[in-house]
Amino acid sequence: MAFLGSNCQTRVKYKILICDRYIWDSYVEIKTEFENVNIDKWYIWKLIVFFSPKPIVSFFFSIPSEVSIKRDIQKKELTIDNLNLKIKKISLYYNLAIQRKWTNVISGLLPIEVIHYYVLEVVNRENIANG
Repeated sequence: MAFLGSNCQTRVKYKILICDRYIWDSYVEIKTEFENVNIDKWYIWKLIVFFSPKPIVSFFFSIPSEVSIKRDIQKKELTIDNLNLKIKKISLYYNLAIQRKWTNVISGLLPIEVIHYYVLEVVNRENIANG
């Protein structure tokens, strides 16, 4: 079973739940937007990490900061980080990847067909293994 949203009591009937964000995205935002706040010492953050559903498969698509800014502009994001802030965020993402917060790290610069194939292979392999 997969869990959905912040209400961990709500069970989803489907075996696969795909989300484009996870708790570590919130962590990066708080750490970089509020540098004088030490989220690592917050008891509430520790509880969130402890009680958050742990995905069997997770992906981190890595891209350089300059590419990330260009994509933000193309998507017409409401707010676009400056280069220094984007560099800090991506650096923190890489540090979290080293800590194995994601099960798979993929270059976001690969052709979309290659990324799609890899994601499907991993999801299908895990779905078969975990039935």
